[in-house]
Amino acid sequence: MDTMLTKKNIAAALIATAGLLVGSAAMAADAPDGAALWAKNCASCHGKDLKGKTKTGEKLKIQDLTDAAVKAKFDKKRMIESTTKGIKEEGGEKLVMKAYESKLSAAEIEALVDYVIAFK
Repeated sequence: MDTMLTKKNIAAALIATAGLLVGSAAMAADAPDGAALWAKNCASCHGKDLKGKTKTGEKLKIQDLTDAAVKAKFDKKRMIESTTKGIKEEGGEKLVMKAYESKLSAAEIEALVDYVIAFK
């Protein structure tokens, strides 16, 4: 009898583990693709390589987001807020980076920020 209970427990554990793995894979498949979002929404100004060497990037003096000194100042919370609400010129009202809160979901904005932070 103990052997049957053990086999049942093992089978139940395997089924539960398989369910968790399938659920995790489904969640990962639904997660926003930061690289694709970057290419679609940000690369035209910041460049595909995040260096800001585009016509608009140079006009607006966009920072090289791959520069070690710039990366050292990254603050995920501030980056999410800047992407969500946009960035105004220093001391002014003019937006130098548009807000994405009406275009992208919070999860997509976080995926973009994570992409920038992890970019090598």
